[in-house]
This record gives sequence, structure tokens and C-alpha cells, in this order.
Amino acid sequence: GLLLSGEIKLMKNDILGEGNFGKVYRGEWELPIISSFKPLIHIAAKELKSSEDSLNEFAKEVLLMKKIPTHSNIVTFFGLWKEDN
Repeated sequence: GLLLSGEIKLMKNDILGEGNFGKVYRGEWELPIISSFKPLIHIAAKELKSSEDSLNEFAKEVLLMKKIPTHSNIVTFFGLWKEDN
């Protein structure tokens, strides 16, 4: 797979949705500088609750998203990151 870096900024006061397994926040993904251009992508980021069920359900969601063709009304899954806390 492709590994991309950059800085992700979540806007914790801008909740897009909430479900049994966590909240979805509006965010920005600032990619590393390419020449003098610094790309900024607007994202939706899901923060999972700390439980085994949350992780299992998220894994099922990702597998389902991989099967759905690209569509303007469906977000594209780029990847995930894990923080120690």
C-alpha cells in the first residue's frame, strides 16, 4: 500500500456525526510540501471509542467501503492512524 504522511488537524468542535462506535469530525490533512505547493485536503475523521467491538465494526466498515465504487456522495477511505492515548 501507499504510505502518506502529513499533519492532520481535527476540529473537535465540528462533529459531522456520531454513532455507537465513535464520533466523526471535520478535519484537514496537510500533505508534505511538494515544491512550493502544500496540498490541503478536507477530511472526515472517525474517532473510535476504546473497545474491541469498535475496532471490529470499523474493520467491517472499511472492508465494505472497499467494495463500493467511487461516487460523489460517498467518502473515500484513505487510511488510518493510531495515537497512543
